[in-house]
Amino acid sequence: MRLVVPSATRSALRWLLLGTALAMLPIACLLDTQGSAPGQPGGSTASGGGGSGGGTGGTGTTTSTGGMGGGTGGTGGTGGTGGTTTSSGTGGQGGEGGTVGPECGDGQIEGQEVCDDQNVVADDGCTQCAIDPGYTCSGEPSDCQLIAPQIGMAGPGLNVSIYDGQGSGSIYDGTIGTMTCVDVILGNAGFHATQRVRVAVGIDHNYLGDLVIKLFSPTGTESTLMSRPGVAETADTYSEPNGENSNLTGSHPITFRDDASDPAEDMGNTIPDYDEVCEDDGRCNYFTCPGAGPGSSLADFNGEDPVGTWRLCVADADDGWSGSIDSVTLSVLAW
Repeated sequence: MRLVVPSATRSALRWLLLGTALAMLPIACLLDTQGSAPGQPGGSTASGGGGSGGGTGGTGTTTSTGGMGGGTGGTGGTGGTGGTTTSSGTGGQGGEGGTVGPECGDGQIEGQEVCDDQNVVADDGCTQCAIDPGYTCSGEPSDCQLIAPQIGMAGPGLNVSIYDGQGSGSIYDGTIGTMTCVDVILGNAGFHATQRVRVAVGIDHNYLGDLVIKLFSPTGTESTLMSRPGVAETADTYSEPNGENSNLTGSHPITFRDDASDPAEDMGNTIPDYDEVCEDDGRCNYFTCPGAGPGSSLADFNGEDPVGTWRLCVADADDGWSGSIDSVTLSVLAW
């Protein structure tokens, strides 16, 4: 005998079998976590689609199980909402929220951040969570401070005699062995790339045009700061022509710095002979003028490790007047 099944019953059975098969699929097959659209509602016997990337789960219908939960949120996103419970179905769970990534400006150092000073101000020591050149930063939120230059001093009151080319000493020939030197030692402060050098020297000497002043770094770099102002020398050595006749005094040091407005070659040229540079003319800062000597500026030392013994050396490249070194102050900014 042939069993006759009404068409409405056959349709319901097909949908029931389809719903059962879908319910057995892994949840990952029903979720899409790449986009941001909500899941689609379920059919008459189907589960609702998973929400994608923080979307809302689909809603089950009267004969379905509830919609699956929303997909996992993207970075920092919100998990999807669970499917709605219907008359015969239970809503699925909502998806998990996305992982929150590092946020520059929140005061916490995370991920690839090197600093975080809890603001987004540029050039304040910590810009876009990276330390600005010339600063050190520590703590959370980061406290950023400008790096201070290292200072090394010798004197005052040294009274180290400068040989003037007469007697039994060695006549100046451009080498360090024929100069009078004062050593200044810089310790290890944790910064090893020189960025800026300044040096002040107090000298007692008449006829400053006789003098050659040089600075030597711990690595041996030689840079001429001043070479016989008022003399157009052709060689870095002893010679007879007289230069500038103004004087230097140890109580008023002269400072060599690359950002000064006056060239060392013009030292003393605005005051009468035998007046004191710096004390009488108020011009105490000079940029270097190597003349015939080696070097170009104090930037010759940039990039070098400042740790060790620096030497400030003075030569009298003409005879007739002697003098002495009273003090040396060296300032080196490094990071």
